[in-house]
Amino acid sequence: MVGVWAEAQRQQQRQQEAQARYLRDQDRDRRAYQRELARSQREQKAAYREQREAEARRRTRELDARVEVLQGLLAAGCRAPAFRASALTRVERVEPFAPGPLAQPVPMPDPGRYEAQGGGWTAG
Repeated sequence: MVGVWAEAQRQQQRQQEAQARYLRDQDRDRRAYQRELARSQREQKAAYREQREAEARRRTRELDARVEVLQGLLAAGCRAPAFRASALTRVERVEPFAPGPLAQPVPMPDPGRYEAQGGGWTAG
């Protein structure tokens, strides 16, 4: 009887140890997953940051090139001779007005031709 009781105790002890081992393994796996997830997120953030920095460098180079072009344009404009409004004026030769056939007035219509004729439909 004592042997059966002792065997039951050992069996219960083994089950408790197995349960504790299972819980430790689960906890270890969960921590490993969280570490891997955190590492992955750090890598993603680093890649995103590197991409943004590369984009910023590219745009800075483009802006620097554009500023250089504009500075060259400004320098070339300053070296050009002074602008005078008189340079835009030019003599224009205008021919005298020649109306041609429009110089003859068109005869006005005769109002008598447009009067109402008698015998039509009238009110009254």
